Amino acid sequence: MRVSHFWRDFIVSSPNLWVELDFSGAKRPVLMGTIRQYVKRAKGLCTHVTFRKTDDSHRTILKYIIDRCQRLREISLLSGMAGESLVKNAPSAANLRTISLLPNCSISLDAAHQLLDICENLERAEFLHIVVPQSPGSDYRTSTEPWAVWKKDMPKLKTLRFDKCRYWGRLHLPLLILRIPHIRTLSVQGWDIVTDDDTVDFSQLHELEILDLRGINHIDRGRFSITTTHLPSSLIQFYLERAKMWLNPLYRNSWFPTIPPNSPQQILSRRLPQKQHHLPTLALLSIKRVDLDVKNIVTALLQSNKGKLLRLAACSNIDLDLADFVKAGCLDRVTHLDFARSFVEDADILDFAQACPHLQAIHLTGSSVSGVGVKALLTYCAELRDLCLVGCTGVSVDAVELARSKGVRVKFNHDDHARGCLMEWYPDGTPRSTS
Repeated sequence: MRVSHFWRDFIVSSPNLWVELDFSGAKRPVLMGTIRQYVKRAKGLCTHVTFRKTDDSHRTILKYIIDRCQRLREISLLSGMAGESLVKNAPSAANLRTISLLPNCSISLDAAHQLLDICENLERAEFLHIVVPQSPGSDYRTSTEPWAVWKKDMPKLKTLRFDKCRYWGRLHLPLLILRIPHIRTLSVQGWDIVTDDDTVDFSQLHELEILDLRGINHIDRGRFSITTTHLPSSLIQFYLERAKMWLNPLYRNSWFPTIPPNSPQQILSRRLPQKQHHLPTLALLSIKRVDLDVKNIVTALLQSNKGKLLRLAACSNIDLDLADFVKAGCLDRVTHLDFARSFVEDADILDFAQACPHLQAIHLTGSSVSGVGVKALLTYCAELRDLCLVGCTGVSVDAVELARSKGVRVKFNHDDHARGCLMEWYPDGTPRSTS
């Protein structure tokens, strides 16, 4: 953009305008010369730096910024860098409060541990692509030593996203809980959870608001049960989803057994005090692909949160009588429902539509709903804006067009009728070719 010499000189000579360097929109790699120029204009007062692409000298770039910007509080790496670049320079960043590495920036497990140990003032740490090293000579099935361990307390940490995206690794969750007493957001997706006594107690985290346990397994044959998990009353969002067994080499050749009616886990589910799962502030509950013994616990969660839940996601392996929750008024304020690949029919949709007047989005991928259910949603849910009908072979094109004519964004595949049940779907609802 062209500006006058006066405005250019004013912008260049104002350090406060250069304290936040955001290269997230860079279409070409950011060069070292550009970094020097911008840091000089900021007079070393940079507090936030966001990178998307850099040239091959990214290690030199990070060192240059950290050495000259003593007030640096936040570093975000979107792509084009490896997390290991931060480890050698982290000791010089005494004021660093936030480290964020998106999925396109991988970091080794050892480097992530070093950053958490070195940066004692961290309040937010996001590692969304942790790579666990493979040891060809080790026996993963018999080894009980966790790979993710915690050496120091992290009392200042408020947000921790410790997500694993490659290979497999083990994480000692109870020990982590002891190290982060003031955590508010905790995400540990994709790990094999190691515990000492099959119990995970989150209730001691009195400030915890968001807990994300998607894609996890317990080290005991792939089961991670909510019946042995104690949750804090401060929780607002809770995600629990067991990893698909075929994604984990440890369990690829075995099938998760159905738990007998009188098994220890079923008995514990019936005897567990309801007060341990009393979540009065819960606004989002997502339970998918978990053990079959969670019906009583999920029932307790919904009943204790009567009329306050805003988002609900559940799948068909949880034997819930949702009609009872509708009659009890547990879903009165719900705005988002996710019943993808569940046994939901038109009668159920009619009940939901009448009981959820504030519904804004509903996900029905692979369900048995037809045009009757779609018309019920349009009749009773005046605020409906998003409707996912991918894989719903009973829905006609006319019903889809009617919904779109009322301003509803509909995701629907017109070839569903031809492909029928042979069609496969990705988790986000997009079709996957079987040819």
